[in-house]
Amino acid sequence: MTLLSLLPHPIHVHRALALRAGQSVGFHASAGTELHLADGGDVELIEPPLLLADTLHWPQRRLPSGSVVALSRSGWFALRAQRDTTVRLRQRAWVFSRTRIARILSGWRRRRLAH
Repeated sequence: MTLLSLLPHPIHVHRALALRAGQSVGFHASAGTELHLADGGDVELIEPPLLLADTLHWPQRRLPSGSVVALSRSGWFALRAQRDTTVRLRQRAWVFSRTRIARILSGWRRRRLAH
């Protein structure tokens, strides 16, 4: 059994946002975060701004009821509800990767054996 096999696999954090009609909420998300929209809901997703030439553009898209969207980039997003709904966010928790931990431990071991 190796040390790497003992390390935990990536963990996901689930968060639910309850929105009333007309309510807007902002949140920060990393790339790969999934949005799960409840049935019967209708929201507008406002993505982080893009610089096009010398103009800022905020991409917006309407998410129909029951849709699932994976965010393609990191940044500050906003959701604006058209009807009462619940949106679930599934984000990957911030943890060291197995490779990074192995690199840290091997460096520590080399320094320890050098003394």
